[in-house]
Amino acid sequence: MFSISSKNHKNSPSACVISVTGTHECCGVTHFCMALANYLCNVCKKSVAIAELGRHSSLGFLDYNTSRRHKDGFCIKGIVFYQKASISTVALLKAYGYDYIILDMGDNFDTLKNEFIMSSKRFIVCNLCDWKRHTAYTFLQNKCDTSLLKDSTLLYTFGTVQTAKVVSKQTGFPLYHIPFEENPLLIDSRNLVFYNNISKFVFAR
Repeated sequence: MFSISSKNHKNSPSACVISVTGTHECCGVTHFCMALANYLCNVCKKSVAIAELGRHSSLGFLDYNTSRRHKDGFCIKGIVFYQKASISTVALLKAYGYDYIILDMGDNFDTLKNEFIMSSKRFIVCNLCDWKRHTAYTFLQNKCDTSLLKDSTLLYTFGTVQTAKVVSKQTGFPLYHIPFEENPLLIDSRNLVFYNNISKFVFAR
């Protein structure tokens, strides 16, 4: 699926910062961040934090009754969540010793572009349904230069494989489908192949 080396991951003294942004609102950024964090934490046994940097507070729906406080955030299933975080929060997280820090940027790319560029790994999530495809295409064509797209992994939630092929041909970069998870904190075993391949990209540090 991904043409990336599958060398074994080795611990690094510094956290790997993973940025995830969306081409527009409600295309599945937070859902993907949580699923990826769940995989890295509970399958790969790494320490993971999610910092919410988007303009909309998507983490507010989580069941705080099942969580416990951890430093300045709250912990569910081993993942530490930092709601309504800021860039200064991210600087502090790097000192906490996490293996991975996932930055949930939502659709706030314009404000956070520098942080996105400076991250170790980058994901761009699109929604390719008929009434959103033009927004995704405009984002990929006008807000990202070729080098940034080349160093990012493009994903899509809604839309057909054929549509993804058309957008891929127009932009010159492949798009990979994120399998649906009803609960991103409980990954369906049928979807593990996708996250296994994603982890190869993440681990290629």
